[in-house]
Amino acid sequence: MVDGFKPRRSNRLKHLPKVDYCENKTADGKRKRGALDEEDEYTPSREGTPENQRIPTRAPENQRSPSRRVIRKTCITRSSRQRAIDASQNEGACIISGIKDKSVQQCHVLPRATKPDVLTALEWWWDIKELSVDSRHNQVFRASSFQDACRYAWTYLHTVRADLHALWDRGYIAIMPMPDVTKEYLAKWQDGDRHKVLEDSDEAKIHEYCVIPHPDLVAGAPAPGNSPICEGFTYRFDKVGIIRSHAKPHFMALNAAMKLKENKELWVEALTAFCKRIELEVDASSFVEDVLTLSDVWTAPPPGDAELIMKEEKEQAAEEASSLLDTVSTGEAVTPKHPKAPVGPEALDQDKHPKAKAPKPEGEPCGSNLKLYAAHLAPTGSRCLLSLQDDKSVQGCHVVPRRTDDRRCARVAAWWGLDEFDVDSPFNIFLLRADIHCLWDQGHLMFVPEPHIIDSYLARSVVPIGGASSLAELFAASDVPVYRYCVVAHRDLPDTEEKAAFPRDVKTLAYVESPVPPQFVIYNAGLMLSKSGLEGFRMALDAFYKRHGIDYEAIDVLRNMLALFQRYTNKKPDSTLLHPITQGDLSL
Repeated sequence: MVDGFKPRRSNRLKHLPKVDYCENKTADGKRKRGALDEEDEYTPSREGTPENQRIPTRAPENQRSPSRRVIRKTCITRSSRQRAIDASQNEGACIISGIKDKSVQQCHVLPRATKPDVLTALEWWWDIKELSVDSRHNQVFRASSFQDACRYAWTYLHTVRADLHALWDRGYIAIMPMPDVTKEYLAKWQDGDRHKVLEDSDEAKIHEYCVIPHPDLVAGAPAPGNSPICEGFTYRFDKVGIIRSHAKPHFMALNAAMKLKENKELWVEALTAFCKRIELEVDASSFVEDVLTLSDVWTAPPPGDAELIMKEEKEQAAEEASSLLDTVSTGEAVTPKHPKAPVGPEALDQDKHPKAKAPKPEGEPCGSNLKLYAAHLAPTGSRCLLSLQDDKSVQGCHVVPRRTDDRRCARVAAWWGLDEFDVDSPFNIFLLRADIHCLWDQGHLMFVPEPHIIDSYLARSVVPIGGASSLAELFAASDVPVYRYCVVAHRDLPDTEEKAAFPRDVKTLAYVESPVPPQFVIYNAGLMLSKSGLEGFRMALDAFYKRHGIDYEAIDVLRNMLALFQRYTNKKPDSTLLHPITQGDLSL
């Protein structure tokens, strides 16, 4: 421990059994390399969406939609993102909150993991040659004309703030077409025949939608077992009325139906309250039934003669597409520079031979329990450290980035008195709401330890963490240190409006408490400062110190954190001060 400083301690683990939190390891003991937290294309996991699995259909394999429509954990291409922004009237701002910053993401309406038999049904009833929900390879209509492919690539995307994106994917937010639009679709498809869905959906038209929140998200309602979320981060769905988006109503209807089927009575009550608030005269129960009926019509298996008809249409479309693949009106070649991903039978054959994975012991839970263990450590439990929310929008955020290589991990471990440092430790995790997580990864938020701790670290060489030689040993202790941090925003982060329905006001925060050691936070802050400079955070930190009566200059604190980061990354500590085991393991 730092001399003269006794941190608060958390005894949340006092009665918990000892566990091995280092699950994210390969057979040789090395860390697995996963998706980076810091990538610009970070997206939350698609929990609760249909799985991509092979389902028996009557169509031969060479005529049905491929079973693997999307590569998991891949991202939308920049060109598709830009098409969605260009088509949107809000220039890339979140369609629900209106916020436009680095926390806004493109969101699929029809899930990327939609089952293949559903896609085949949609292709028939919508009179579409080939429907793919994945625009990664710009093959939304692989067998249709190039113009149609370009036009349709963005029609199922809209922009949503990351936390609302997570709640949307997990079924906590339903966005429904207007009742008159749903009735028009029902009237057209009531004859039991297929119709061109694009004829009713003008390419440039902006559509209106109702935003229906799950009752747990209603303003003022506390999360189960917790207090209401922090002032400055509340959700005020009662301020949200009709929203507008270029995303097409037929996709929105299908997405809404998926959620309505989970608990129809609950959503009828929520829709009734919404319609009453915006003074929309409609029978909520009848409206919900219309959406569900429309979904059932579109996802019903095609008739028996559909296979031959679809085969002939695809062959004709393929001939048209081949004549357009040489050049476009600009004279530029449109043939991809890289090989296309295999489709049809080849893709199905590849799916039959997936990469071998090590078998998991029986009873072992899928995925990592890292977030769970971090929640056991934190005084705020599983809630977001800043907003105090406890819902599906809360994510585990690495402090020392996951991309940090083993060599640097060994070096910083020596400075921190550890035998080794594993980035996938619960002590290296802040639990943050998804939009705050995005801002953290993009360098718009910074956590700063108390100034006297930084001064003490700067005056010393090796500073052990909690008096333990390993983080696993510290985790197994009956209680763990808890430290205080102030949170400041970069000057480029736009402020939310005072009366916004979805505010995010970092200025309302005082100190926050976390078991994440100051060494890790200093490393992250130094990494951020080394890229963006000191001036971006100086004014915000000075304002925080003035507001809380702290007699320190922000520029000095920032310089000291940057100096510590450079010490940790550019030099190695005096070998006489190292732990005996660390001396043997440190290779530079």
